[in-house]
Amino acid sequence: TNHNPNVLLELGIAVQLNKNILIVTSQDIKDLPFDIRGLEAKQYRTKDDLQKLIEKEIQIFIRKSLAQRRRRSRNKLTNSRRAA
Repeated sequence: TNHNPNVLLELGIAVQLNKNILIVTSQDIKDLPFDIRGLEAKQYRTKDDLQKLIEKEIQIFIRKSLAQRRRRSRNKLTNSRRAA
């Protein structure tokens, strides 16, 4: 929000490092700087909306991370059985 150069720099680094990011703004999404408009951004109106949005996104992240971890574990088990 308000085009803070430090935030934009940190966002660019996080994107380059393929980190999980959540872009939230109280501004209209169309008012975001042109170079981040292509990234997914969520808009909130109140602090309550922001809290709910963040909680929801964290739950989604945790679910995906756990599913990914289970898949990796199954793949390792399958590969070790094949090697034996």
